[in-house]
Amino acid sequence: MIRRFSNSRNTGRRLGSALLLSGAMSILGTQALAADLTVAYFPGWPTTHQLGQDKGWFEQELGMEVDFREFDTGAAMAAAMLSGDVQIAYSMGVIPFTIAVTQGAPLDLVGIAVTYSENDNCVVRDGSGVDTPADLAGKVVGVPFGTVSHYKMLKTFEKLDVDLSSVRVVDMAPPDVAAAMTRGDVDMGCGWEPALSRMLENGRLLVSAQEQESWGLKVFDIIAVNREYAAEHPDRISAFLSVVDKSTDYVAANPEESLSTISRQAGISEDQTRSIMAKFGFPKRDEQLSDAWMGRDVETFIKGVADVMQANGELPKALDDYAAFIKPEFYANSAAR
Repeated sequence: MIRRFSNSRNTGRRLGSALLLSGAMSILGTQALAADLTVAYFPGWPTTHQLGQDKGWFEQELGMEVDFREFDTGAAMAAAMLSGDVQIAYSMGVIPFTIAVTQGAPLDLVGIAVTYSENDNCVVRDGSGVDTPADLAGKVVGVPFGTVSHYKMLKTFEKLDVDLSSVRVVDMAPPDVAAAMTRGDVDMGCGWEPALSRMLENGRLLVSAQEQESWGLKVFDIIAVNREYAAEHPDRISAFLSVVDKSTDYVAANPEESLSTISRQAGISEDQTRSIMAKFGFPKRDEQLSDAWMGRDVETFIKGVADVMQANGELPKALDDYAAFIKPEFYANSAAR
């Protein structure tokens, strides 16, 4: 089953304040559950789980009805999970998750949905006069505040010794950034696909994704769960993760057939799906449990995000650590199925 909620994928990683959470909760709280398990996901974001969704594998493995409900904002996803209306969020952004749990939300990270460092970056506009990082002084930069794109920009500026106070940074959704670059209204824009490709039609990357990754700047979405539900039904969470990996294996073995299915589920063209997924990574169980992800680096990354958000006034106070919100045991137990 598929349900549609909200109106823009472009704000999918944003969660500006507790007011957004409470407002969305008041709406979602009036909706009755229509399935044994409800999973939130982003419709225009092509991922391997949509193959298993299309084939009914989640229902088969869990032995129950699974309702895949479309959401277009991280705020709405988190709110639905807090209200109990949604039990699992597939491909929730790191920023909304970090803000939610910092504010006390009983959510846990149980997996990495997708990695996409090459799908999220900053582009310098042709003709802007920015040939070196030092040239950014006095320039205008468009970026969606409170997102991983914003975090990457801040950390990139820090690494390149760009004085943030010397740059005019404007809060803009990625499609608006791409349009502003076309008009020449901004000198640099940051965001994710598909807007990133439109930005690149008028410019070049400030720093490659590979170089940013060498600094530890990963970009990924997560699989989050309602903590109470997961504690009551751990086998269901592990079974869900098993199907995610089964779907990833099938896509790798049957790329062309899967492309058609995923593009239909995502609601975008096959060409778009091929282009976007070529830059995606879908780590499976063993990689998920390694130090590169839930074994160590995810906690370090989330703590770094929270500290930067606190320093920039987007969080009142970061937690001392985020280990309590990272639960690799669900993926570990998926191997026993």
